[in-house]
Amino acid sequence: MLTFEKINYSYNESIVLKRLLECESKDFELLEEKEKDLIANLMAAGYCYYYKGLAYNDIHRDKKAVEVRGLMEEIPHFTEIFLEVNDVAEPTESTGGPENHRGCYACKAWPHRSGIRKKYDFENAISRIAKLWVDKLVLTGENPFARTERLKEMVTCIRKYMEPIPIEVITPVMNPEAEILSFLENNNVSVRLYADNASLEDNSYANRINRRNPDYWNNQTFHHCLKNKLAITADGFVRPCPMIDDDLLDLEKDPIDRLFQEQRLDKYWRLTKREIEGCSKCRNRYFCKDCALTELAVKNGILKHEVFCIGKAEN
Repeated sequence: MLTFEKINYSYNESIVLKRLLECESKDFELLEEKEKDLIANLMAAGYCYYYKGLAYNDIHRDKKAVEVRGLMEEIPHFTEIFLEVNDVAEPTESTGGPENHRGCYACKAWPHRSGIRKKYDFENAISRIAKLWVDKLVLTGENPFARTERLKEMVTCIRKYMEPIPIEVITPVMNPEAEILSFLENNNVSVRLYADNASLEDNSYANRINRRNPDYWNNQTFHHCLKNKLAITADGFVRPCPMIDDDLLDLEKDPIDRLFQEQRLDKYWRLTKREIEGCSKCRNRYFCKDCALTELAVKNGILKHEVFCIGKAEN
């Protein structure tokens, strides 16, 4: 007998989710065809809705999808989606992950992008993101408060399509103008400051503290930093993380559900540090925030540690 306290279902029409939150705990017996019987039991008990032959269960989101009267696709849960705040239309290139040794939220700031390659329809993108299962949207960039008009436009658009969702702005700025702070407060937007000059020693202590993370066992199977996250640049390209220079999708040309159909995110989400030579025995391997090696492993097939990192300095 298994107990499930929260059941989430969805049907796949541009990956639209139908959530069933705060369900009462209930025991379900798993029969020979475990997942199919579980879904059937839930439906019979009135714990799920059935749309177009597609159903999805939160408990099994990290496993192969189950077929229920037709094709059922696995739909991931996004804890955070990072949106870049940038409106400078000057060609530029991102230097990507190898620069990131700080291991804090500063890595989400696109610190090396001074401009964008093209403009895209942000409102259309948000209308599609609104159909995903997302816990929080994070507005970030080199300095979001230096582009207050663009920041206001983005927040207004998000509230139009995703009114209840938590929004957070990550910035290094310590003294933003009162007007923009008032605007953010009125729209229920939180602000997180990060230390732009965080030292390697500081992050070494942070790694030790993170060992108490209850997701320890999950981190042995999935990448602890990248899993359930997504980043969208100011020019409409989808990346696994702001600091990883790998455009997985162009929102102007491709439907966002192609990410899931072709499992473009899986190659990042399922690559842990224990699979990389030089990282596999490091004591920080399940908490290290340096994504340089992950990017090299996925893009170039280099599963070997050859760059400086905090762990190498300590070991």
